[in-house]
Amino acid sequence: MTHTHIALDWSEHADNACDSDVLQTNQFRVHGVLSREAQITGHCPYCYGSIEFTRKLKLLPANPSGTTGQSIGKKTMDITARCTCALDHPGRPAGERGCGRSWVATGHK
Repeated sequence: MTHTHIALDWSEHADNACDSDVLQTNQFRVHGVLSREAQITGHCPYCYGSIEFTRKLKLLPANPSGTTGQSIGKKTMDITARCTCALDHPGRPAGERGCGRSWVATGHK
């Protein structure tokens, strides 16, 4: 399903529910071995703008059992993603991208 961009006023606070169907279509990938990154591509679930969001992941040293941080017994990881669309949003501060909203994305490791 194709959605049309909504020129929401820029805000860091989500005043409406995000579109869970859009969240389902976004791609979540984890790259790298020594320098890991999580990358989300797709569309913002608030304004429907095209996004490419990357977050560097902090590597934690293994404890004696060989597990670290989020890897303890989990096959998924959550990160907070933020809209990075290049489309216009009234009131957006200079130097910012997107509509200002963020959401939690869940992906497989």
